[in-house]
Amino acid sequence: VYLVGGLQEARRISAETVPALLHVANWQLLRGGDVALGQLAVDESGRIDPLGHLWLTSIAGQLMLAWPLAVALLCRVARRSPAAVALLAWLAVGAAAAVAPLLYDGTNGVRLYLGTDAHAVAFLSGAAAACTVGLLEARDAQGRDPRRSRTGTRAAAVTALGAGALALLVGAAVLAASRPEPWLYRGGLAAVAALAGLVAVVLSQEQGPLARGFSWG
Repeated sequence: VYLVGGLQEARRISAETVPALLHVANWQLLRGGDVALGQLAVDESGRIDPLGHLWLTSIAGQLMLAWPLAVALLCRVARRSPAAVALLAWLAVGAAAAVAPLLYDGTNGVRLYLGTDAHAVAFLSGAAAACTVGLLEARDAQGRDPRRSRTGTRAAAVTALGAGALALLVGAAVLAASRPEPWLYRGGLAAVAALAGLVAVVLSQEQGPLARGFSWG
């Protein structure tokens, strides 16, 4: 930055670089005062900020560092039972889903949008979905492959379930882009995360037109 923008620009960007490297850029933004969601990717002069979206990778980094410790704890509590770990993971999703609705007061949407606690539901939904897929694959490995009986009505039902979840997910994305508050913080974040997890689980099991569509080169 110093080579292409000068000393003043280097000083300005360094305030974002260190928090980004330490995976705390989201909390640095919140500590800095009022933040406009529409200006996260631009600086004060309106130019594109190359580090503007690292708050999102910071949230992911925090959760990725914490999740292995959480898995170790879950395995210890559940005595290494995959089914029990999956159940505890889904209970964690429910607890994380309650964070935003409990904290939202109508004025702190930016705080919830940038906060790790409110976004943890998305990460946990993916983890719980992965646990579910793991259980299904373990059942397949034991010789009780559900795909063998997944023909006709059952296959159509699985496809319809995945397609319905995908349609709701797209609708939620459109709604979030046009009206981000207040529904997003009153259960919307959790709903989107749950729908995405459901689509992932269905696609890992379903061999019909929905899976073929996502597999199209």
